[in-house]
Amino acid sequence: MDGDLTLLAHMVRRLTSQVEDAATEALAFILNKSEACRRAVGRFLQGEGLEPETITRVATQIAFDDGSRPDVVGYDESNVPRLLVEAKFWAGLTDRQPNAYLANLPRSGPAVLLFVVPTARLESLWCEVKSRTERCYTLARISESGSLRSAAVEGDNRHLMMTDWNDILGALHKAAGGPETKFEIAQLRGLAEDMEMETDAFLPLNAGELDPKTPRRMLSLMRLVDETVERAEASGCVTDPWRDTAWSYNWNYVGYYGKYMYLNGVCVWFGVYFKKWAQHGMSPLWVWPREKEDRELLRNMHCKTPDNAYFPVDLPLGVDYNAVLEHTVSQIEEMGRLFKERAEAKQG
Repeated sequence: MDGDLTLLAHMVRRLTSQVEDAATEALAFILNKSEACRRAVGRFLQGEGLEPETITRVATQIAFDDGSRPDVVGYDESNVPRLLVEAKFWAGLTDRQPNAYLANLPRSGPAVLLFVVPTARLESLWCEVKSRTERCYTLARISESGSLRSAAVEGDNRHLMMTDWNDILGALHKAAGGPETKFEIAQLRGLAEDMEMETDAFLPLNAGELDPKTPRRMLSLMRLVDETVERAEASGCVTDPWRDTAWSYNWNYVGYYGKYMYLNGVCVWFGVYFKKWAQHGMSPLWVWPREKEDRELLRNMHCKTPDNAYFPVDLPLGVDYNAVLEHTVSQIEEMGRLFKERAEAKQG
């Protein structure tokens, strides 16, 4: 996956854990630099009864008198705050969001509090933001169309909005005039896309995920790992298999289930690895040779992998368990054959 990262995403991931702050600063940089992008934000915010003032500049991490600190504040030509942007990935709402933020916008408006969030959080976070807002304000003209959510504070000209990163950055990219600004937006878009795929994030549950089919599938994958190793051991290419773990090992907070074994003399781990499955898709089953030279052999001669160390085991679709088992065993045996041929070549 690292090969698909933009430079910004690559650097931010390695240099800081404050990814939301980095994204906020990048967004503010683009808006301050490009008048076309600031106008595009205004057009994006236009809705029922809302004609936003022109934003002439933006600033980050401005502290209001009550202690509220929005990510981005957009000011009009009279230096009145007309736009507050809260850039979210997977952090929760703070105690001051959204009501203290709305209180710092001018009642006469037009003024907007805009949340920018991952697509996967749009529904759940909008419901939470609305619920919190309605403790202090009455909302009117609520619109929930596509990826844009909006509501007006009844009795004045303040507005609450939410959208996803893809839509707002798409609007900016479309409006950007020169290639340099488009490139900078693409960098931020890459960071946002990388964060959308955050494997440790807790996404809102849906009813389908609580269906018993999900744990049954996990149990069947555990069985597939065990029986693949047993078959390969019976054929003679696997020796001395031993169980590594059963889900609970806390390595980067990601569970896995698998076994170490010797595959024609080469120590490998084989099993279900959630982190690789979540990062790359492809397969729930992965093989990891312990030694670097063994991994290089598989990369050069056998397996196409998006990873530097782990190799996906292909699983056929639409066939019954026995066919899947046979296909999985054949791939393990094929890897073993490569290790055996290399050993024989060294001896010869």
